[in-house]
Amino acid sequence: MVFGRLYAEHVLDMFEFGISNYQAVQSFKAFEVDNQINPILIFQGEQFEFSEKHRRFKNYLIDFFKMGDYDEANIAELKRVLVVTSLNETKITVRHYEVNVGKQINETDVKNRSLSFNEIGPRFDLAFRRDKIATFDDYKNACKQPKVENPEKKRQ
Repeated sequence: MVFGRLYAEHVLDMFEFGISNYQAVQSFKAFEVDNQINPILIFQGEQFEFSEKHRRFKNYLIDFFKMGDYDEANIAELKRVLVVTSLNETKITVRHYEVNVGKQINETDVKNRSLSFNEIGPRFDLAFRRDKIATFDDYKNACKQPKVENPEKKRQ
């Protein structure tokens, strides 16, 4: 499987993975999953902090699943979790969970860590094969935000 993104008509980042231990959504005790709800992304493993290719892949996934910028989140609407775990320099596991059906999430459950999840799939393991990561300067240029034209918005 190959993930990639472009900037200024050039490959910014590219990651090639081998896939193993794949289980389709159909192999799980399925619930009706609303594909309009983006999952919360959880990244586990020190490689996501210290390895440049892991950091860039993490950034890629955040960009891929991003629907907008939010100042706050409604806890009751948090239904799905995608857990990406780096086991070592080359192996990453991906698991997809949903909060138990019929259970309404509230702040007390979150604070007490008493949420229960069901795996809903898909599930798979990734093994890094090849990657092409942009230079620091190219990456910095790709991440620049355009200047705000309305000065009132800039002051807020």
